[in-house]
Amino acid sequence: MRRTLATCACLALALSITVAVTASASVVTSGGFKYVTKSFDLPPGKPKTFKAPCPKHHHVLGGGHYNNGLYGDVIGAHSYPYDSGDRGRKPDDGWAAQLRGFTVSYDVSIYAICAKVLPEYGQELFSVAPLSASSEIGVNCDNAALDLTSGGTRGRVSVREITGYPAGAPGTSADVWYGAVANHGTLGGDYTILNVCTGLDTARTIVQGTGSPETQQRVAAACPEATPRVVGGSARVFAPQFNTAIAASRPTPNRDGWEVWIDNYNSSDGVFIQAYAICSAPL
Repeated sequence: MRRTLATCACLALALSITVAVTASASVVTSGGFKYVTKSFDLPPGKPKTFKAPCPKHHHVLGGGHYNNGLYGDVIGAHSYPYDSGDRGRKPDDGWAAQLRGFTVSYDVSIYAICAKVLPEYGQELFSVAPLSASSEIGVNCDNAALDLTSGGTRGRVSVREITGYPAGAPGTSADVWYGAVANHGTLGGDYTILNVCTGLDTARTIVQGTGSPETQQRVAAACPEATPRVVGGSARVFAPQFNTAIAASRPTPNRDGWEVWIDNYNSSDGVFIQAYAICSAPL
């Protein structure tokens, strides 16, 4: 049985949409943004990192991942912008996700949202004690006038991301990307929180849902009418976070919002979940 895709009523937008398909990747151009989707097979067992690159001369603003598993089938350990071997000489140019599946193979899609916009990228290294969840730690844009469009974490699969979200007024020094991880290993673990900051004027929508014990819950947030193109998104999970996992987090199929699937492994405690859509007007 496959996870059911969401359906939505879409705004009538006077935007040109074109689709290109190359070597298991598709690129949809809409509102001046390019939405890249690249497909993979996730074998059971060991964690795998998959990447979706931006087209030439485009830079990554946000991204995510999806799989056709159900509750407990796939853990989205990390999701983050990546740099393609140039050691920071150029902006990050794609999106990566580290996933781990169990028992059987699953179909995986990695998403990158790209544009001819020059972002700035921030990252900070942190550490978390064994068998514990970190606190929510924030990373600012170096230039306080820029808006956050996305963020994520990078690290070992045993130190997995459990929450990530922007907080504060966009384009101010109070605007911070917060992240938290759960270390399920017996050793202390390092992890990195990353963010993406741009000169776009963005708006954010936040929608809250409830994850019952031992279930998977989908929560979705739609972009406002004035800023109909999604450029990033994320999920925040409220305590008890430790026994949760981000199963999937991606732009909605019509690129007008963000949707997340959260697995709650707690046997008796429900959790509150927030989906964030970070949105822009067409370029």
